[in-house]
Amino acid sequence: MGRILIAGYGTLLLSESLGKTVGEREAAMKASAWIPVRVDGYRRLYNLSPPHYKPSFRATADPVEKSAANVEPCAGCWFNGIAFEADESETALLDRREGIYRRTPVRLSRFDTGAPLGGGFVYVGPADSELVCRDPAKLLPRWLDLNYARVGAYRAGADFGRAFDETTFLADGATLVADRYRGLLGDLSRLE
Repeated sequence: MGRILIAGYGTLLLSESLGKTVGEREAAMKASAWIPVRVDGYRRLYNLSPPHYKPSFRATADPVEKSAANVEPCAGCWFNGIAFEADESETALLDRREGIYRRTPVRLSRFDTGAPLGGGFVYVGPADSELVCRDPAKLLPRWLDLNYARVGAYRAGADFGRAFDETTFLADGATLVADRYRGLLGDLSRLE
């Protein structure tokens, strides 16, 4: 298999989070060579509820803040991510970390220019999974995941961060996370 490009779009946008999987030193080296990318034909949304997630209770007293970021095919949609190279052992570690997702081939293009970058992979939660929910009244983003993703996105640049806010949806795939969390976004500018 050799080295492949993986595009992180949630917690993998943050080098510290990647470091928990591949090691801090390796993640720091990858962060220095990260490539901001765009993935067309997919939508990013918080609609996947990993069984080990506990509610964060940050934005509501209801026990619904326990979803992870996911992407799903969607004609005319796109999302931004950070591409990095992973060797076979790192890919195995990432596959284990992202166990409820399927590593899926996608076409990547450069975020800033739109120039084709070639093939890469993203982790996609199966649409037919019992872990997928489409109702934001029953499932909202886990605060830590949202915080990691948004901080990582804004570290990549203001335009990249704004694109994250403009292409990240709640479980319904229609409501922007930035609209739902507007009053709390100041808290999302730093790691907590």
